Amino acid sequence: MTTERKVIRAKIGLLKLGKQLGNLSQACKIMGYSRDSFYRFQELYDKGGEVALAEMTKCRPGAEEPRRPAIEQAIAEEFYQVAFRKRLYSDITQLQADLDAWMTSYNEQRSHQGRWCYGKTPLQTFIDSKPIARDKMLSAA
Repeated sequence: MTTERKVIRAKIGLLKLGKQLGNLSQACKIMGYSRDSFYRFQELYDKGGEVALAEMTKCRPGAEEPRRPAIEQAIAEEFYQVAFRKRLYSDITQLQADLDAWMTSYNEQRSHQGRWCYGKTPLQTFIDSKPIARDKMLSAA
């Protein structure tokens, strides 16, 4: 059964429960819908049947927005948003120079608060983990 079909069945179930109980408020409370939704579903069902309920479903339940990778999000939030408030760039080379300087400070000067980093910079954490990674690669082969 498709997700769309499950949504339609829930809406039809609400309509049937409302008729069965004779109490719309209680049916809506049980099924987790508002009374406004019940009346919209009923109107659509009366006009076009199950097909009308299917057309009303605009998005898939459980669909999530794609997430940005952490470094891309950090650059957008911590560099670009701040840089464009502080300075007006006339060409891309100025922006690239500022981005390079920010990346150096981000990776080599600020301490990292992530798990297992113990206050080291990201570059130092990477350098310290290289022997461990090398050993794991050799043992896996």
